[in-house]
Amino acid sequence: SLFVLFSQILSSNQIFRDQQRLNAWDRMFANRIISRLESMDGFSNVQYVYIQGGRYGYPAPLKTLQGDMNISAFSPSWTKLRLLEEVTGYSFARPSAIQVKVGESYCAKSKPWPHKEAIGIDENLAIICL
Repeated sequence: SLFVLFSQILSSNQIFRDQQRLNAWDRMFANRIISRLESMDGFSNVQYVYIQGGRYGYPAPLKTLQGDMNISAFSPSWTKLRLLEEVTGYSFARPSAIQVKVGESYCAKSKPWPHKEAIGIDENLAIICL
């Protein structure tokens, strides 16, 4: 029983460590996105953020990446905007249906991240194409 207990502790520790690594990568990615936005003209007017696409994980492998365990916060649609706010301290609102159409149109014409065109600003809407 000690062996089973010890194995379970090691397994739980690996899951926790992988989640910490993934969270750090998400924070760094969010900061890169915001840094690029901040360098653009019109950032001071941004109130809404539209994010299209996302990523399930990163190229670096994680031992516990399976199912919905240890996935990037840039994968589920409801976490992306809140992650940007949490990491940067900015307050953004979800885009309206009209703004979503503007964002979809922009992303259809642009190249995805990390290309320079992946991020744009349209009046008070920041558009991020992942």
